[in-house]
Amino acid sequence: MGADAKESDLLASDLGNFQESPVLDKWSEWETPRQRRARTRGLPKDENLLKLARVWLTAQHKAWPQLAEAGQIPANTPEAAGQLVEQFVQRFSSRGGKPFEHGLPQVPWNSLGTVYLRYSSAHQNPRSLDDQLQIVLSRAEQERVFIPWEYTFADASVTGTTSRRTGYVMAQRVLEFTGTGAISTIYLDEIDRASRDGLQILTLGTIVQNHRKRMVGVSSNFDSTTEQSRIMLHSVAMFNDYYITQHRAKVDRGKRGAARRKTINGKPPVGIKAVPAYDKYGQALRGRAGMHAKTAAVDEQWSWAIVLLAELFVDKRWSANRIAKEFNRRQIGGKTSWYAALITKMLRNRGYVGIFIYGMSRQVRDPLTGTIRHVPQPRSGWIVSRIPEAQIWSWGRWKQIQARLKEVSETSPHARNRKRKPKPAGLVYPKTLFSNILHCGYCGRRLTLRRGGGYPCFYCMAGPEGRDNCQLGTSKAASVFEPFLLRFILDSILTDERMAELVDQANRHVSAEAAKPPVDVAGLQTSLRDAKAKRDRLIELVADDVSANLSAVRTRISSLEKEVRELTTAVREAERQKEEEVPPLDLEQMKVLLADLRQVLNQHVPAANEMLKKLLGRVYVTQKSVPDARRPVWVAHFDTDMVPALADHAARRCLPSSYTLMKLTVWEWKMPIKGEIEIGGRMPVYERLAKKAGAMRAEGALIKQIAEEFGVSVNIIRNAIRFNDTGIRPARAKKQPRKNIYHWIAKETVRLKKQGLTYRQIADRLGVTKRQVGNAYHKMVGRYQKPAIPGYQRIAERAYQLRQEGMTHARIGTILGYNKVTVKRALRWFCRQQHKGGTYTDAA
Repeated sequence: MGADAKESDLLASDLGNFQESPVLDKWSEWETPRQRRARTRGLPKDENLLKLARVWLTAQHKAWPQLAEAGQIPANTPEAAGQLVEQFVQRFSSRGGKPFEHGLPQVPWNSLGTVYLRYSSAHQNPRSLDDQLQIVLSRAEQERVFIPWEYTFADASVTGTTSRRTGYVMAQRVLEFTGTGAISTIYLDEIDRASRDGLQILTLGTIVQNHRKRMVGVSSNFDSTTEQSRIMLHSVAMFNDYYITQHRAKVDRGKRGAARRKTINGKPPVGIKAVPAYDKYGQALRGRAGMHAKTAAVDEQWSWAIVLLAELFVDKRWSANRIAKEFNRRQIGGKTSWYAALITKMLRNRGYVGIFIYGMSRQVRDPLTGTIRHVPQPRSGWIVSRIPEAQIWSWGRWKQIQARLKEVSETSPHARNRKRKPKPAGLVYPKTLFSNILHCGYCGRRLTLRRGGGYPCFYCMAGPEGRDNCQLGTSKAASVFEPFLLRFILDSILTDERMAELVDQANRHVSAEAAKPPVDVAGLQTSLRDAKAKRDRLIELVADDVSANLSAVRTRISSLEKEVRELTTAVREAERQKEEEVPPLDLEQMKVLLADLRQVLNQHVPAANEMLKKLLGRVYVTQKSVPDARRPVWVAHFDTDMVPALADHAARRCLPSSYTLMKLTVWEWKMPIKGEIEIGGRMPVYERLAKKAGAMRAEGALIKQIAEEFGVSVNIIRNAIRFNDTGIRPARAKKQPRKNIYHWIAKETVRLKKQGLTYRQIADRLGVTKRQVGNAYHKMVGRYQKPAIPGYQRIAERAYQLRQEGMTHARIGTILGYNKVTVKRALRWFCRQQHKGGTYTDAA
């Protein structure tokens, strides 16, 4: 006890002096937590690595003191052990390694070696790593084989049935080194530490043999250089395969038993927690090693997030990617590593409706690549457990989620077993409020959304070419469409008057249905018994006589089966109607529902679009020519029923009126709303205020008071009242042609310019800008003043005289103040004028 306490005190002091490697901090600056876990999978903890470094330093100082004196082995201090840990972490994280180098003129070892250490489960003793290293270093010392720290590899809490282990792959890579860093032996505590898979053990033996190396299992007394090594290797592979097969069978048997007892296997998902399990007598259920078994229950801390998940996906029509961003922002589950595929997996998890299934699929590992794929299993092998205490979603909510998932999958081009072309993504994720609602009134096609000048526009694909006699050849911007249709919905459909009318007519229909005589259930049951008896007699006839042609009898049996199903449904419906009582609609509750529907229009586009789709159905669009309009005006035709939309929304919000509304839809009772609305340019202000201004005027309000109420001018209110009463629009004022400012300042500009005024002075006098004065003078001066003589014509005669005196072009230009190019041009012009078309040639 004293030695153990002393060792623990030394280790505690070392851990106090040791700081975590800055390599991991550097990686964590840019990688996600999921990437970090994947990169460091199998990396031993810092305290275990520190024990490993201490064991290596102590053993190597004892075995190779001359190397310690030469500086090839660090000093046996806590600081040196911490540096070795940092080197191990950096090598493990980067999955790289360099050959061992030394600067010794003469080496004391016979050869170099490497070691691989592993323990498979987090429940095992992590101290087994340094115990394995101690045994291996003792054997290497006897054989005069030096194992550098760079060639020490380990994996922690990783199963040996897979070859995709970082330390194992790096140890295999060392076998390929050549030169001064080449090794001769790879050491293992046991062959099982390398792999539990028989094929991988034989593969490792083949790799060692091909590179002409040596593999030593210290505890299992295995040496690949002996004659019996191949037999021993095959024997170990065989026993490992048998052990793994038996172990997997035991694990599967234990998990199946736990599923039958309704205890959970593994970590529950977010929103569900593990609680102690008890049997029906109140006795605690015991699991492995006598521990108290766990079952599933709702986690009050995060169950609200699962409810929010369904609301965002179904009601607000959010995508999985957008939900993942929202979950990361809120840090649901205490993490920020949510992504779209994980959200989709949660939406398909039956555990949120209290159903846990074991055995739906099994893992199959590729023996060559190590990749894992899930193979579905037949339903006969499933074990289904129903745990109501863990249910968060209702069955209705679950069906809505699965229907939405199916709708989304139909638009994905990457879905498996795709039999048909994927649907447009706009059907699932609408871009505007009226996407997928507007249809062509001529050919019936759904209006397509496209970009027109940077703004989304609706148009019919057959309209521009006139296919299928389509006459809708124009397009209309969504920003123009939405105000007209929303105004129609708010002013003509979602109104208190319309709701009062609906409640009155619906209650009359409910009373009429209640006054009907009850259905004769006894008569239906008698007809059902007779149909079943006929069916059974015909089935016995077919079963006894198999030689005759009984196709007609089989057809009769099919018709009787259909009749039995219909009568069964009718009996159930009649019994339910006999017991139930449909309450009338309450006007106050329906007004609350109406206000809620209006609030949905203010939500995000997907949710509002879904409500409008149920409220309006299909809206057909035609066009007509209007004398005052430059383009044809669109006309939207409505033929809708608001009862299905009200019933669906009431059911989602669990309102008391949902049952009555649902029964109205079952009875196929409708309150149709028909109408049409012209959609031209932007709706004028007077037209938008016409109805309200007319109502206020009828109540006795003054025009000035109405104008102050809406914050507009008196003329707009007059036009609004006139349009509401008579439908007459105000006449448009004719636009006066714009007069070019250059015309009326040009003459005055030329006059003032002759007087010697500058552009700035002229601009100040005329009240215009300096730039306008300059443009007027240069562009309009030709109308009021003869154009000036070009400069080359004014100097032509003088230039000719100087040229006759023998001066050069450049000298002439200097005297006259022009360049030599202008001088040449002047001479050419002068020769043409004096010599009747002659040319001027001069090489000077």
